[in-house]
Amino acid sequence: MAFRLCSLSRRFAAHAQQVLRKEAGFEFRASCIAITAGISAGWWMQQAARAEGIWTPHLGEEAKLLNLQREMALRDRHDKQFVWQTCSGQGKIEDCRIYHCKREEVDREVSLDAPEMVEGKTRICAVMRVGDELNGHPGLLHGGFTAAVLDDFTGLATWQLGKRRHSEALPPTWVGGKAMEKQAQALDKDAAIFTAHMDLSYRRPLKAKSEYLVEVCVDRVERQKKVFLNAAIYDKDSHACVKAKVLYIVKKK
Repeated sequence: MAFRLCSLSRRFAAHAQQVLRKEAGFEFRASCIAITAGISAGWWMQQAARAEGIWTPHLGEEAKLLNLQREMALRDRHDKQFVWQTCSGQGKIEDCRIYHCKREEVDREVSLDAPEMVEGKTRICAVMRVGDELNGHPGLLHGGFTAAVLDDFTGLATWQLGKRRHSEALPPTWVGGKAMEKQAQALDKDAAIFTAHMDLSYRRPLKAKSEYLVEVCVDRVERQKKVFLNAAIYDKDSHACVKAKVLYIVKKK
C-alpha cells in the first residue's frame, strides 16, 4: 500500500509539473501575442501620424476634420450613391478624411469687377486611400473614377447638407463648425445644384493601393446662380496628377 501511494504521488507530481509547464508556456505565448499586438498597433499609429504629416503643407495649420455623417445621410436611400457606397469599401475607397481648410489666393483668368460676381469662401481637402479594385490599366486608377471623385467633392464644397449640431438655431450646412459655400454666400436654401461643365487635365497616372490628397477651392460665385471651382488630386510627392475646373448651376426648385 505504501509503495502504491508513493507511485501515485510521483505520477501526480509529474502530471502537475506538465500542467504547470503548459500553463507557463501558454502565458508566455499570450504575453508574446499581447506584446506583438501592442507593437503593431503602435506602428500603425505612427504610420497614420506620419502619413497625415505628409499632407500638412497642403492642409495648413488651421485645417479642421469634418464629421459629415455620410452614413446617416445615405441610410434612407433605396439606391446607392456612386462614390460613397458603390466605390467605397475594401479594395476601393478604403479610408477618407475630409478637412475644412483656410482658403488661399486663387489664380483666376477673370476679374471680380464684373457685376454680381463675388469671391468664393470655401476650401476643403480630403486625404483618401484607395485599393486596387478601381483600376483602368493594371495597377492604375480609372480616369472615370477620378473624375467622379472630383465631381463629388466639388459638389460637397458647394452644397453640403450637414446635420444640425448643438442647437436648432445653427445653420444646417455647418458641419463641425464650418460652413460650405451655400451657407457662406447665403444662396437659396431650397435650390438644387447640377454640374454644368467640368474641364479635366490628366497629368500623371494615379497608382492603385496609394494615398492621395483631393483639394477643392471655390473660385467665385456669379449672380448667385453659377459657382466656379478649382480642384486637383495630389500624390505624396506633391505632384498634381489631375486638375479640374468645374462649374455648378444653382437651380431653384
